[in-house]
Amino acid sequence: MPKKPDVTFKDLWNSLPPVTRTSMLLAVLIGIISTLNPFVSTKFWYTHDFLARGRYWAPLTAPFAFQGHGIPYLLSLVNFYTNISAAETKKFHRTADLVFYLLFVVVIFLAVGPSIGSYAYLNGVGAALSYTITQDDPEGMVQYFVFQTKRKYTPWIGIVVAFVAAGLLGIGDQVVGIAAGHMFLFLTELLPLAGGPKLSTPQWIANAESKTRARIELRRRGGHRLGR
Repeated sequence: MPKKPDVTFKDLWNSLPPVTRTSMLLAVLIGIISTLNPFVSTKFWYTHDFLARGRYWAPLTAPFAFQGHGIPYLLSLVNFYTNISAAETKKFHRTADLVFYLLFVVVIFLAVGPSIGSYAYLNGVGAALSYTITQDDPEGMVQYFVFQTKRKYTPWIGIVVAFVAAGLLGIGDQVVGIAAGHMFLFLTELLPLAGGPKLSTPQWIANAESKTRARIELRRRGGHRLGR
């Protein structure tokens, strides 16, 4: 019987869809740096005066940062991976649509987060994703860490887990995330059904995705064109 080829970490990593892979890379790198040097961790957080502080990168890093370390961070990271990979493979049919969704959710966190004492949003973005992916199959069973439950209960179980892991601050992130996910659902699906306008992915995001995909495909083929 022929031996199955060994699956390497590189193979597993390359098998991840693009948004999941990029998001996890940012989240893991920020988590490692924050764990090795806790004094640097706040540099990744977002505050309304981030420009005055010279933290121009904060709106990009805060969605993948976590206010804490150890087990709570690992739980949040696993939850984020589970939800974003499910969203990319089952909910959103185009990469551009998922990117727009994440931008929508992140903008809400950037607007509301500092007002409730929240400056890092990995946990909250995971909650938004959890709420969003439950809407297509709320009665379906899903594995939530070590037990099975109906998919529709996972956002609310997440609130309990967040409270145990991070106290009231964790609950605030979860509530804002669920609200952001519901707002997106309302503007893109529920409101159009009632005859209202539909929030759609901007064309510039779709165009950027197409160009990026074309460049990646060109590299895979080993080619390069001047001016591209």
